[in-house]
Amino acid sequence: MKKFELAWITDSYITEAERKATDEEIQIFKLRKPKKIVDFVDLITMKEYEIIFKHETDEQIQFYRNNGTIPVIVGDKITCENCRETFPRRSQKNICQICRGKKNENNKSMA
Repeated sequence: MKKFELAWITDSYITEAERKATDEEIQIFKLRKPKKIVDFVDLITMKEYEIIFKHETDEQIQFYRNNGTIPVIVGDKITCENCRETFPRRSQKNICQICRGKKNENNKSMA
């Protein structure tokens, strides 16, 4: 449904577009082949969109944001109380996996 919504507002697009993956993408997404499938590409602006439910980790979602891919989160979401970014809800707490990991690291270093 989300791809349809994106297509409705875009004149020229492609879905499930394949492109060469960067070395960083191969590592973070644990790709077996050096290619990346992108959910939706606006061919006018060349913006890439990834539609995310819960199958990607918060680190992978942040990687998309840092590298110009627009993550479109569907389903239940949270806004992290620490970093204020939006992620899929994975627990009852409003803290993303990234900030939770940083908090655990800080607690270990204090011990």
